[in-house]
Amino acid sequence: IDVKDKMSEILDRVDRKRYMAWIQAFHFLMVLAMGVGLSLDRVSTWHLFVLNIMGGISMGLIMPVQQTVMFDLVPRRAFSGAVALNSAAGNATQVFGPSSAGFLIEALGPDGSFFTQGAAYAGVLVTLLMLSIPRQATGRAEARPSMVSSFNEGIRYVARDSTARPHFVFMRARKPC
Repeated sequence: IDVKDKMSEILDRVDRKRYMAWIQAFHFLMVLAMGVGLSLDRVSTWHLFVLNIMGGISMGLIMPVQQTVMFDLVPRRAFSGAVALNSAAGNATQVFGPSSAGFLIEALGPDGSFFTQGAAYAGVLVTLLMLSIPRQATGRAEARPSMVSSFNEGIRYVARDSTARPHFVFMRARKPC
């Protein structure tokens, strides 16, 4: 069992909206601190490495819950379109984000670029707080069986279901740990 399996089990037991809000607030504070540090000429190269490492870790923590929440917010009939739109938005961000940052750095300076990014994170946080996630989607731990019980139930399901079994075997063969 790898980390993402454990992480998905944990995410089924936490308030997803609160979890995402904390990570978005962390992103906001990181880029705000970097903007202030740049404004005060107090940033060294190692600060950028730490910012990138912390950002990468936090993105790894938030992405599974963002994908999980999509199941709770989008009607089943529109799900394939929502997945495609989410994927396209992610790809567009990877393409246009760095070039936009270059224009912002040229126009506003490095600190202004981080302040703009902070404003974007603040906007995402406000939008997230306004989002209504269905109550059953918040994952109250007291209403759920234990993680071991859930794991065993999943194994029994895969063993019984002829459609899920080959997918499970294929995924485990690709990444056995």
